[in-house]
Amino acid sequence: MPGSKRISGTTWEVYLYILTSEGPQGVREIWRGLKLSTPSLAQYHVNKLLDLGLIEATSEGKYRLNEMERIDVLKSFIILRGKLVPRLVFYGALLLGIFLAYLILWPFMWDYRDLIVLVVSLFSISAFFFEAYNQYKGLAEAEPIISEPKENESYDKLLMVFISAYGSRGKSKLERAIEKYTKKGLTREEAIQKVAQEEGYA
Repeated sequence: MPGSKRISGTTWEVYLYILTSEGPQGVREIWRGLKLSTPSLAQYHVNKLLDLGLIEATSEGKYRLNEMERIDVLKSFIILRGKLVPRLVFYGALLLGIFLAYLILWPFMWDYRDLIVLVVSLFSISAFFFEAYNQYKGLAEAEPIISEPKENESYDKLLMVFISAYGSRGKSKLERAIEKYTKKGLTREEAIQKVAQEEGYA
């Protein structure tokens, strides 16, 4: 698919590790947490995620999730105590609770109504938990397709200004100006807007 990339393997594992961590993670923490061969390998996959805009750097040199970018395959999951839990688990648990309440509060007579309730409830609960298991099992093998981020118009305008002013050094000058703000904790988009304001183009 033009303008898109598929993330898989170790890059996907790094993304999930950062996603489920309690706070921003450094390269060495990712390296140790995933038991990768070298810190440089962890940095390589972090850089791929940065290029896709899925994570962002903090002022401390660590990495956190970019809340503006969500992966569709993860919309069916909830993070609970550092674990990704399929939403279907909660639906199944709710239905199981209702069924148990029915058994406790309503005398079970084994008549036609009770048998219908029993069969439908057990089938529905089993279906929810079975699908939740399949979702969780398939998460490790998922290969979501991510649209590559496009620089906004502000960046394009700034780039033209910097190239006009500094020639071939324009792009590197602009990137250093943006980096100055990302090191302060701003996202790349926010940093671009800051530089644009400085240059009078925002």
